[in-house]
Amino acid sequence: MQRKQLKKLKELEPGLLFFALTGSRAYGIHTKASDYDFRGIFINTPEEIYGLNIRDSQEYEGDVILHSLKKFVKLAAGANPNILELLFLPKECIKFQHIMFQRIIDNRDLFLTRKAKHTYSGYAMSQLQRNKHKGTHGTMRDKYLAGVIGDQYDAKFAGHTIRLMINGIEILEKGTLTPNLSGNTLDMIKTIRQGKYFDSATDFYQYAEGLDDVLNQYYDKSTLPKAPNIKAINKLLIECHKEYYG
Repeated sequence: MQRKQLKKLKELEPGLLFFALTGSRAYGIHTKASDYDFRGIFINTPEEIYGLNIRDSQEYEGDVILHSLKKFVKLAAGANPNILELLFLPKECIKFQHIMFQRIIDNRDLFLTRKAKHTYSGYAMSQLQRNKHKGTHGTMRDKYLAGVIGDQYDAKFAGHTIRLMINGIEILEKGTLTPNLSGNTLDMIKTIRQGKYFDSATDFYQYAEGLDDVLNQYYDKSTLPKAPNIKAINKLLIECHKEYYG
């Protein structure tokens, strides 16, 4: 996003707290044809907070989706994969950050819990089921078709599925998250998206199910809390609103 576009967005959203590049370009698995996806967080105005018409989300042209701070925190507490990753993006992906939002970043560990097993596995397996459904009904996208005739899969869906599984395992095993892939993991996901890693849909499904088993194992061994500390998160959210509005 150009500076002029960001300036215009800040004029439309004076309460903008955070704005970043996400998606394949943040993960490092993009191609020249990949879209530019942007996500951000805004703070509700006093009128929205106290009145009836509170905004939860807002969309703008150019694949821009913003969430209110309250909605963002609620989704992060629920271990939503698309939301959690915003707290762990590398600096080069962050296009704007209000000084107050650093408090959320500094307390990001509050949002890392064993709930990640259910959300990351759930999102990943939904991609797998989506692939199976499209295969059964012959509605796969030709652009991403891979595998052998009669046992084909969508390579882009496969990439999403395996990446989510790997992210979920990292959270449970290491208590952190690295959205921007690197090394062998980056090479693997790129190869999957090119349709060159799995010989067939069967291979893809078996690999994904194996990673799901690994997720279950790390869930049992993880030292992360089972659920978020809602009292601490609520306190943080209240303090952020008070700090912003003085």
